[in-house]
Amino acid sequence: MIQRKQTLYLLAAAVLMAITLLMPLATYFGREGSEYVLKGLGVFELIDAVHPSPVFTTLYLAALLALSALLPLVIIFLFKKRFLQVRLCFAETVLLLGAQGFIAYHIYNLYKSVDVASWKFGVPSIFPILALVFVILAIRAIIRDHNLIKSLNRIR
Repeated sequence: MIQRKQTLYLLAAAVLMAITLLMPLATYFGREGSEYVLKGLGVFELIDAVHPSPVFTTLYLAALLALSALLPLVIIFLFKKRFLQVRLCFAETVLLLGAQGFIAYHIYNLYKSVDVASWKFGVPSIFPILALVFVILAIRAIIRDHNLIKSLNRIR
């Protein structure tokens, strides 16, 4: 049901979370000239631009981001079950809040653990908050759609 507003909101949330999974969340510049990049899949040391060396993986963050990118796509195809859509949207909000918490945790811990001269904040690290806004808008649109269908049934 691509013509529905909630479909567009949920699609935007899924795209934002996929971007968050793949793009750099923060970049740290060490005092010795080393450069570390925090992504959704792990922390990488940039020795040269072509071959980043993995330092450690952020498995829980990657799983949370992947799940929060796939769940809105599942919700889109449940358009006939509106109450299930709303429940899954509430589950998505919990996932998004957890993802934002994990991102903040990893940004802070990497800042404390690496000898950092400076660091750069990545814009995709705030995408879970934007996706949360889109999911809340989708919940409102689903409820509005349900109320409209209920009122049409009363008229018959």
